Amino acid sequence: MKCVIIRLTAEMRRSEVEEMRRHIMGFSGLSSNSSALQTAKRALEEAVEIIETEERKLTNISLFGSSTRTLETAFNHSSRISVNTSPDSSVSSDSDLMMNTNTADIAAIAPHIKTKTTEPRKKARKKVKSSWIGAFFRTLLLDLPYASAVLILLLSLCAKHMYFTFWDPVMTSVTWTKDRKLTEYTSYLRECSASDISTTNIDDVIIDPSSTTPEEALHITNKHGMSIFQDVLTPETAANMRKWVMERNANLSDDDEIPLISQKQRWSFPIGADQDPSVPPVLREIANHALLQDTMDLVMGEDPALVEFTAITAAYGAGDQHWHADNDFTASQMHYARSFVPMYSLFIPLQDTTAAMGATSACPGTHHCGEQSNLDDVCNKLNFQVHDSRGRLAESEEDHIWKTGDVFLMNLNLYHRGPGHTDPHGTERVMLIMTVSNRPEGPYFDRRQISLGTSYSNKWDMWGMTMKDLAVIETMVKFPWKQLLTYGVWKPKGNHRSHNVKWGWDYFTVACSRIVNEQMGFRYDDLEIFVNKMKKFGPLGEYLFGYLPEESFYDEDTETTDTGWREYFSVTLQRCVYAATGLYIAICFYFLIVGLVTTGISTFKRGFQITAFLTILVYGSVYYVSNTPWGKDIISGRLNDSPFLDVTETIVQPTTLPTKYDVLFNKRLNSPFLANMNTIYDHQIGNTNFLSLISKYSGAFSKSFSTAPFLQETIIKNITEKIYGNRGRFLESNASGNWIKPSPKQIDTIIRKQLIAESNPILKRMRQEIEYLKSECSFGRNRKTAMMNVHAQAYMEDIDDIIFDTQVEQEMVSIKPSSLKPGLNRISNINKLDRKVATKMPKSTSASGKKNILKVDDIVEYEFAGEGWYRGRLVEIRKKRCTIAFDDGDYQPDLLLKSVRLFKPYQPGEIVAAYGQEYSFVSAKANGSVILKAAGDDLYSIVWMSGILRLI
Repeated sequence: MKCVIIRLTAEMRRSEVEEMRRHIMGFSGLSSNSSALQTAKRALEEAVEIIETEERKLTNISLFGSSTRTLETAFNHSSRISVNTSPDSSVSSDSDLMMNTNTADIAAIAPHIKTKTTEPRKKARKKVKSSWIGAFFRTLLLDLPYASAVLILLLSLCAKHMYFTFWDPVMTSVTWTKDRKLTEYTSYLRECSASDISTTNIDDVIIDPSSTTPEEALHITNKHGMSIFQDVLTPETAANMRKWVMERNANLSDDDEIPLISQKQRWSFPIGADQDPSVPPVLREIANHALLQDTMDLVMGEDPALVEFTAITAAYGAGDQHWHADNDFTASQMHYARSFVPMYSLFIPLQDTTAAMGATSACPGTHHCGEQSNLDDVCNKLNFQVHDSRGRLAESEEDHIWKTGDVFLMNLNLYHRGPGHTDPHGTERVMLIMTVSNRPEGPYFDRRQISLGTSYSNKWDMWGMTMKDLAVIETMVKFPWKQLLTYGVWKPKGNHRSHNVKWGWDYFTVACSRIVNEQMGFRYDDLEIFVNKMKKFGPLGEYLFGYLPEESFYDEDTETTDTGWREYFSVTLQRCVYAATGLYIAICFYFLIVGLVTTGISTFKRGFQITAFLTILVYGSVYYVSNTPWGKDIISGRLNDSPFLDVTETIVQPTTLPTKYDVLFNKRLNSPFLANMNTIYDHQIGNTNFLSLISKYSGAFSKSFSTAPFLQETIIKNITEKIYGNRGRFLESNASGNWIKPSPKQIDTIIRKQLIAESNPILKRMRQEIEYLKSECSFGRNRKTAMMNVHAQAYMEDIDDIIFDTQVEQEMVSIKPSSLKPGLNRISNINKLDRKVATKMPKSTSASGKKNILKVDDIVEYEFAGEGWYRGRLVEIRKKRCTIAFDDGDYQPDLLLKSVRLFKPYQPGEIVAAYGQEYSFVSAKANGSVILKAAGDDLYSIVWMSGILRLI
């Protein structure tokens, strides 16, 4: 400001000098050559120099921070130019040219300064204000509409690209087809009967929090398919949650309510984590229960994923549900462990529950079975209800009920039902249901999917979470983490989580599976309801989202149903692109016309900048997704790879269908991420007997002392005979997943390795790791390479043989009993003892000539005169008569017991009949089908076991 005043003052002084110059030059009596005129000119030039010098001095003073008083002093000491312009006088010398500036001069100048500086400031302010208002309206009326149109177009194109590049291939990948059912099984079709009920005592499934380890809880859960954990929810938390559920039941809409079996007097709805303040404490207490979480980590792998959280209420008058399994046994982990993930539900009562209030009924052990339709009568007679969650641990008689907050953990393949509420004085039975499963194995695409057959009525914003997320649920439900997590876009890291973020099942992946497999909520009827809702949004809503494909159809070749959703997505996304393109063209025309009129050529620059920025942002995100391991697997087509190598099975190798008495060695399992499925066969009757024998005799194979080779061979032989004597066989799965009988030498080797491993915990762990590595060679991501499938596989076999030495001395060494170490004298007589036991075991008629010892639930054959031997299940024995349920569905009472014999697995080359024609039996598949060769030609047929009969 000071500098401006100084310059303005100097300019005024120059103006005075110039005015004097014009006055002198305009004097008519003065000659241009006169000395007076020349002297006046020099004086004027000298005055200008003095003015400029003083201006510089005053400017320096101002720049170095002088005060206003200093500035005034400088002006006071300046001279004002005085020139005598009288024609009679001469111009004075330098000393006569005085520069006088006083306060009055500054005061006289001030009005001029104020006038000259205030007016530009006002104009500047008006210009800035006008510019700001113009920019605001330009942004609001031009830039924002244009940016919105560009963004809508880019998002519509992006959505179409993402669908056809990622989600449509995912749908193809998770479609459960007939071919996959035939090639990806990891178990066998096991028929269940009363003998498969694993317990009738509730104490066997109750976990003692003071003494039971997670490993023991895993064993109980695997064996029975269920377990009970105490005090998971506190009474206060349960009471608050129950109050809200009852209030919610009173206001349920049709869209919120979940359909149930025996719906009368029952209500159910999905629960969101942020729906009510009573919900987060429930989730935290479940996630922070140490024994329950440690057990679930062993059952389903570290940090299981949440796939359902609902409430079910039953009031007095609710009827019995029918017996059922929540998962379809033809599309679940029990029979397809590498295609589906294990599913478990936590049933949590929010009040003390009695049997009359409808405490859940279940059939322990039936989760191992395939076909379960014959179990209704068995389960009804058993009537195993979870109406006493404390059992042996009850502190008083009042504790013999299902206590509030006690968790019933159940495998979804288990046969169960909800009994009716028959207590007129009992309160409503309110139950929380939380379903959990293995997490997807990231960061790559995991082709496994959640098992099929149930509703999985999870609220949309609960997808993507794991159990550890529930421990910090308040963070996970904040905006925008909840939305990003649900759709698999982003998940925040926290102190509760390792560096590699653990993902649950995102909504899109689950929806893809449910769409292509015709699951509840994504059938054609559901699509029709959705389309009708969209039509209510007017013509635009009907055009964009109102397309309804033709009715769904069933494909017999693949055994799949097209529900119409894929066609709907394709047409709808294309319509959205068309609509977005039209909107963009209209807005772009408006943007250019109005912009050129108002702001000129700069409109093109702004339009380019907006388009470039949004394009980079949107397609940069697509590029990022495409370059993730998940995206690369999908784009490359690797997501369609079967978990097993393509194997052309030679018809020469005979296969058989296992029974529950067989000892099974499954080569299609043994991967860490399969968790409890690696040990699921430990609870097969044959495997249970085998492992008991291994544990009993493993001490003789310890490396800590030497045992006579003949004694080791005697033990191996004895184990083999005991398995055979209990109707069992030794079977292992081949490359195609079917079951074959190893040679006697291979069986001896398998038993010997098992005994050596069991003799030492370190060796046992090493053998498990070797099996994991073998499995990685056969089923890992690099299974198609020669290095993994051939060389590494052979290398691991060599390591296995070296560590677990299978070579036995050929020369029998004679050792006296007295020379054996303590404890081995008892083993030296093992052969004699076990032969005595073996003679008591029932043997087949063909082998011993003796009659079979039959009991209810045996798989038998009945001979109809002139037809052959029909296979079935022995239902009842009455002296010399019996009742048989045949495989073809026929139920025959009052049959002669003498015409019944135990069923023996079919042998290759055996003559059988099917559909009125004779065939030669070739092999049996693990899924219950058999391969037959027509007599007299090379044609082969595949039929179900129930469709054939033995002729001899």
